[in-house]
Amino acid sequence: MTRLRVAYNLACRHNALLSVVFITSPVRTLQVADGRTVAVAYTHEVQDISAEKSKTVEHEFRQWCKLHDVRYEWTMVEGEHIKVLTQLSHYHDLAIVSQSDPRNLEEMLFAELPDQLAMVGSCPVIVLPHGQRRMVLGRRILVAWKETVECSRAVRASIPFLQQAESVTLVSREGGKEAARSLERIANTLRLHDIEPGVRMPQHGARAAEGRVLEYARETRADMIVMGGSGNSRLRELVLGGGTRRMLTNANVPILMSH
Repeated sequence: MTRLRVAYNLACRHNALLSVVFITSPVRTLQVADGRTVAVAYTHEVQDISAEKSKTVEHEFRQWCKLHDVRYEWTMVEGEHIKVLTQLSHYHDLAIVSQSDPRNLEEMLFAELPDQLAMVGSCPVIVLPHGQRRMVLGRRILVAWKETVECSRAVRASIPFLQQAESVTLVSREGGKEAARSLERIANTLRLHDIEPGVRMPQHGARAAEGRVLEYARETRADMIVMGGSGNSRLRELVLGGGTRRMLTNANVPILMSH
């Protein structure tokens, strides 16, 4: 429900169309030892549970929309989550998903992880931290800058948020003189959009700067981080880790990410 509340507030703030998609996964039949299929009763039970949950969520959603003049649409789709969301991303400006539950092994290993949508979808994604019921985002924004295509796209996508923010802070995810020059250049670009950012020059090496993004977020009391997704392969990140994986696992503030 947190996703609905955040999406609803953003739609009101930006006078946007709120599109809610309730996705049900296809029911797969179970095979017993002698080869027979256990399907009918199991399938009906799962479908009934999904239908009931959909009705509950849809009712609450429509009640919220009645309180304010907001355009909205509701869709219920059956399919694989990542495939459905990827297709829908072609026709939307922003997607809102939730961080994977780190205590749920099945979700971490087999479910569609949130950052996959940023990697394969067409629109930027806001990833909400797991377990937080209420949050306000976009008042104090930290831009974790790195001179990459992915980060540049994320910054462009975040401009409507940056223009409305009370404060914007830029910090480099790399260290060194080149990173400092790049940081000042993106600051100048934002100023052309009437955004006056604060600039935090990294005092450590590239590895330390990458790892301190969440620390910078705490220091600036940021309620949203803007960053680009990693270009590493999914298998490499799952086995070896990576900046995107670490951020999505450890972040306790929403992340706007693009690829």
